Amino acid sequence: MKPDSTAARWVAILVILMLSACGESETAGEGPRSYLRTRFTAEMKAILRDVKMAEETAAAIGGRYVGLEELRRSYLNRAVPDTYELSLSDVSPSGYRAEIVHKTTGLRCRVAVGAAAAGSGEGVPTCE
Repeated sequence: MKPDSTAARWVAILVILMLSACGESETAGEGPRSYLRTRFTAEMKAILRDVKMAEETAAAIGGRYVGLEELRRSYLNRAVPDTYELSLSDVSPSGYRAEIVHKTTGLRCRVAVGAAAAGSGEGVPTCE
């Protein structure tokens, strides 16, 4: 029985990719590998965008931004995985700050809106 050449090529490509991934080393103090960092920051930014949409909904309906408990109870339709810690601060009728931290790696992303932004790129999540 002759092996399918297309399947054999895919297997070879997968083996090469796996071997090249095994060869990557992580420098001490460098943090998570770049692909993990990208994955975590993308997910954290998506959560912060959902928080912003929920806060905008709260502001449109109730005339003010709300704290985290009320946001989760009434406006935020997304469950935040246990691997992240979400917090809101400086909540006022005209603004708020939101921060999310990946508990294992310490990666964090923030967003500030309204009065809490104070010229720091209002509504755009930034990560470190």
